[in-house]
Amino acid sequence: NPPYLLVPRAAGGAGAFWGYNSTNADTLGTIATTGYFSNAFQLGMKANDFLIVTATTAFGIGKVVSVGSTAGTVLTFATSST
Repeated sequence: NPPYLLVPRAAGGAGAFWGYNSTNADTLGTIATTGYFSNAFQLGMKANDFLIVTATTAFGIGKVVSVGSTAGTVLTFATSST
């Protein structure tokens, strides 16, 4: 299941908010691994967007650090779990 758009970017270019619910037994640490999402670029995710994640053992919010536009696939984000 791919991430889904919750709130689009504001007109001034502020980050969009995305959601993701893990349907696997993946932990937040696994989901935060670079390359976990293979279609971030195609979905429209960009640097400075936010990703709200619900994993099997925790939930967290991460700021998108980069989306690989060369391969069009790699998402890197930093998490802050609660």
